[in-house]
Amino acid sequence: MITQANFENTKNPELLKSVVETVNGSSPVLGFLDFMPLNNNKFQYNREGMLPGVAYRDFNEEYAENTGVIVPDTETLYIFGGDSDVDVKMMAANGGIAYRTALDVQKAKAQGLFFTNEFFVGAGAGRISGLRNRLTGDQVLDAGSSDGGDELTLDMLDELIVSVDGEQPDVLFMNQKLWLKVNKLMRSAGQAREMVTTSFGALLPSYANIPIARIGSVQMDNPADQGTPITLDPLGFNEPDLDDGDQDVTASIYAVRFGKGEYVSGLQCGAFDVEDCGKLPGTNKERTKLDWMAGLATFHPKSAARLRGLRNV
Repeated sequence: MITQANFENTKNPELLKSVVETVNGSSPVLGFLDFMPLNNNKFQYNREGMLPGVAYRDFNEEYAENTGVIVPDTETLYIFGGDSDVDVKMMAANGGIAYRTALDVQKAKAQGLFFTNEFFVGAGAGRISGLRNRLTGDQVLDAGSSDGGDELTLDMLDELIVSVDGEQPDVLFMNQKLWLKVNKLMRSAGQAREMVTTSFGALLPSYANIPIARIGSVQMDNPADQGTPITLDPLGFNEPDLDDGDQDVTASIYAVRFGKGEYVSGLQCGAFDVEDCGKLPGTNKERTKLDWMAGLATFHPKSAARLRGLRNV
């Protein structure tokens, strides 16, 4: 959750604070994710690799040297946000500062949803590297190899859960259809549906007492081609099936454990900036700039796991 925010030159700081509240509220991910403050756009840290071996020895014997593996890693933070402009006459005709703030809040909502998309499917190379890009090996579980994907079972979900370090993950992320499937499977198994309260006060459905956060799709304007909408659907049924990858019809479920410096953690350089730029020279428009330098780190190799290849049934 974003807790550091900077409001520059604000004429109405109380209204502009709602911008950051909207970013947090628009993203189920940000409700769970804590951010480590940094003073630059690079973060170097060590991830645990192979543990060293342990052996017995007898009197007057020596151990065979055996050292564990620590994997140095570097994360890069990226700047993302945007400008929101409004004509001063349009603002005056529609409630003044409240109208402008509504536009700023709309921009903030888009920023939170954009970060959510990157958290899962960001491909790195100039942008945040998301969980799909990071998780490999035993942390990626296949539902099967059927043409068009395989049907979710509770056994699969249980296997996903135990693939994350500790007693249980903090949350299961999935799309709406898969959440309905989990509900159906629980009813068939005679399990009661339960709601749980998260550490940040949200009431969410659960499986095995683990909160389930639903990630939906959203359309927003394409800044590179304004007026042309783009769809962000990070957990939708748009991934290749696992038999030969000829159909983009499957989806994934993610189990994630969060923790600053321990598991999945956000990185942030400076504050989330909301800047009132005032009236732009030579124009009739006032501008608000939203700017954020942020990134992601996975400190433990079993911080998260992904179950992929699930079909829509």
